[in-house]
Amino acid sequence: MRLIEGAGHIAVIAIEGERSQEALRSALEEIRNSEAKLRKIIDTIPTLAWCSLPDGTGEFWNQRWHEYTGLSPEAVRGWGWQDAIHPEDLKEITDKWLGFLASGEPGEVEGRLRRFDGVYRWFLFRAEPLRDESGNIVNWYGTDTDIDDLKRAEAKLRQDEEEPPPEVGKRQPTISVMTTEAALAPREPVLRLCTTNHESYLNLSSALHSGASSRTRPQQ
Repeated sequence: MRLIEGAGHIAVIAIEGERSQEALRSALEEIRNSEAKLRKIIDTIPTLAWCSLPDGTGEFWNQRWHEYTGLSPEAVRGWGWQDAIHPEDLKEITDKWLGFLASGEPGEVEGRLRRFDGVYRWFLFRAEPLRDESGNIVNWYGTDTDIDDLKRAEAKLRQDEEEPPPEVGKRQPTISVMTTEAALAPREPVLRLCTTNHESYLNLSSALHSGASSRTRPQQ
């Protein structure tokens, strides 16, 4: 009788184990499907978007980012993205980024990003943390917005203001420059999209974590 009871107990354990394995397989399949769907969503965003781990290690960049820079995912993973930053702007951008990580607060910084053809253009880099229910940062998400035309217009305006006043009676054309805030307003929904669905992004983070670092994080 005891042998029968023992065998029955083992059978129950085996059945429960099989159910657990099946649940795990279903969960992994759901994660893979969510990851694929999320990648498609991020790749359709009409701007350069990216994701990093809590320590700032780069994890994922959307297709537009790779197309713009001409750099492969393997080349920029970790801290490899720094290779696309203008050398004169690299220290300021890195220091700012480390400051965001230390404070846990969202932030932005301007700098020049190298295009695939070697041309540098001015961008506004924005970063925002994603937190779990306990308030811990689980990922950082950001966008890189091209502001080169705006910077050139501002420079032209300053140049015109520094020139001697025109002769009396001559009409001069006026230059209207949008403020950075107004020019970038359409980009605000992008960061909201990247921080809305916590579960999807946590799944993506877990799925991508294994290949996330290729360069040592810089020290402050």
